[in-house]
Amino acid sequence: MHREQELSLLHITAQYVAEVQAGQQPRLSDYLARYPRYANAIADFVAYYHAVEEAMASMEAIGTITTLFTTASGQRLLPSQLAAELDLSIDIILLLEQRAIAPATIPHVLCEQIATLLQQPSAMVQEYLYSLDQRQPRSAVQKTKQPLKVAEEGADYPVPHIMDKPSFRAIVETSLQLSAEQRSRWYTMLDAEET
Repeated sequence: MHREQELSLLHITAQYVAEVQAGQQPRLSDYLARYPRYANAIADFVAYYHAVEEAMASMEAIGTITTLFTTASGQRLLPSQLAAELDLSIDIILLLEQRAIAPATIPHVLCEQIATLLQQPSAMVQEYLYSLDQRQPRSAVQKTKQPLKVAEEGADYPVPHIMDKPSFRAIVETSLQLSAEQRSRWYTMLDAEET
């Protein structure tokens, strides 16, 4: 497709998205009749848009966890409160908040406890722990300046580069704030989950 055709298609798809977002429910058949030259590309775009972009927008509307320090009802939690409730030290709570621990190594029981405290589904807690911390310095995460949309010109969707993160076990082993009793309890839980 030539540059001029690509630009025309971008304008057509942007118009379609604008109509959908305005609640107008545009008909695909109208677009195909109006722009027969781009029929295949428009049909592909509309299928993609309704399968992916709309689904992502509805997930965002449902809500996601943006911090471990706020419950679903909006109650603020201090790191010390979370640490006491989860039987962890504040340094580990802060590492969990920063998503600086390899998420696959975080015990399931801990995710369940966090979910209970935050009054959120455990799947949302896991999604949070697996997501990138947007506050990390650029050396840790390479990210674009603005989120890109489907119909944007020149959209290149880079894959973020993530530094290796330590395991939960390694964090428990090296924490200077965790008591010997806490460390022992977490070792027992980690061992139980590994078997």
